Amino acid sequence: MEQQLVLVSTLVWFVLGDQKRGTGRSEELTIGKNCEITLKNSVKGKSYLAFYGHYKQAVINENSTVMLETKGNAWRFDQSGSSLTIKKDAVLNLLSKGNGKLLQFGRGPLGPTGISDCHLKVEPGGSLFVNGEADRASGISVVDFTGGYNFTANTCYEATNCTIELDQPKAYNFSNITVSKIKARQSVLNLRNNSNKFIIKNADIAIWKTGRSLVESGQQPDQLMTKGERFELIG
Repeated sequence: MEQQLVLVSTLVWFVLGDQKRGTGRSEELTIGKNCEITLKNSVKGKSYLAFYGHYKQAVINENSTVMLETKGNAWRFDQSGSSLTIKKDAVLNLLSKGNGKLLQFGRGPLGPTGISDCHLKVEPGGSLFVNGEADRASGISVVDFTGGYNFTANTCYEATNCTIELDQPKAYNFSNITVSKIKARQSVLNLRNNSNKFIIKNADIAIWKTGRSLVESGQQPDQLMTKGERFELIG
């Protein structure tokens, strides 16, 4: 059965951690099969995320499509050891109408430390799309492994030992539409720490250098790999 949920100016926030006697003890976030979910926030600020908080295992199951359209953050890994798995024929589409870290590994401003050991996995046949704009003031990328910032301690934290892995994806795209002369603000991905990894396996890979507009007709990638067995970036 196809299910559709459309929410405007809202978010899904797992406020509390593990509650031993509560219904959320498993800390699971499961989107079933054959679902269609659209979450939109085109009105409020970029601090209003679509999904974040105290979850451990998030799964988007087969043949489900999740579309998140926000002013900034769309999906954030707030808790160490958390994961997101996109199953076969499932789609996660993150689109920002604002700027900043659309997909983030890291806590919000009240987090006491950075996060670690978080993993996003696209299984064979799954799809992931991330399209947004970097924060021109700070240079924070569309996909960013900034672990968080503690205003009280005036301290920045980097995420550590976190990965994004796409294994034989059906389709994927990561793009930064920022127009800037500063190259650091043109990148789509910032791993920040040498323990963090971005991996694509068993897929065609096309890469564009920063400073080139992707909307121009006939634009060809700067590097193209056909059926690459493994492409890995280390922070």
